[in-house]
Amino acid sequence: MTETRSYPRQVQTDAGSLEFRLMSRGDEAAVLDFAKALPTHDLLFLPRNISQPKVLSAWVKEIARGAIVSLLAVKDGKVVGCGS
Repeated sequence: MTETRSYPRQVQTDAGSLEFRLMSRGDEAAVLDFAKALPTHDLLFLPRNISQPKVLSAWVKEIARGAIVSLLAVKDGKVVGCGS
């Protein structure tokens, strides 16, 4: 069975309300802030080091051209997670 989801989407969790939405070029600074706050050890599990502005910029360009689809988890206006 396949389920189609639409975004943005609000989800209630034990940690409060989260918004899941598609990442866009305008999110670059917020994602960079999120990535820079991650412990170095956590960055080892990512396929690209998004804490580097040049790497994040290349990722955003791939999103803009439609090569990558990425979702953000946002709580109280702050990025708290991302995935592709």
